[in-house]
Amino acid sequence: MKDKFFKFFEIGKLDKGLFRIWIILSAAWLIFFSIVFLNSWEFGEYKEAIKQNNYKVNCESFYKKVPVWKKNETTGISEVKGFLTTNTIVYGNKKKQESILGAFSLSYFESYALCVHHYKKIKSEALLNLIPGIIFYILTPFLVALIYLFSKKGFLWIRQGFK
Repeated sequence: MKDKFFKFFEIGKLDKGLFRIWIILSAAWLIFFSIVFLNSWEFGEYKEAIKQNNYKVNCESFYKKVPVWKKNETTGISEVKGFLTTNTIVYGNKKKQESILGAFSLSYFESYALCVHHYKKIKSEALLNLIPGIIFYILTPFLVALIYLFSKKGFLWIRQGFK
């Protein structure tokens, strides 16, 4: 099998030397781009999704709070004067809900299953964003070698007159 491969691609001593250089450059490529990949936006999003995957914190039950509005007589603008706790049980991050901005957001869910599904979906989407980068970084050195071998074979085939 090895002899057929060498004979088909007409691999000589020069190509064997280039193969050694290719191995060194491939190792340098994988080391360099693994560092770049660990600092990439996609990897950061995946790390953030794993941090958010704590269901005990992000999917705890609490009573929904609604802001109470009161019109300011001097400015004529409605302002939040406090929060009213309702009897509706919702699921989400209780600390975020207790903040002023959290009360206005829709960061709560009607059931525990919806809450867990939401955070699992975030994690799976982040993982799906990682996969193309991982495939690109790993396969690029092999594609370079295959392109070299086939372009050399095509060039020699054309030069020798389609023999």
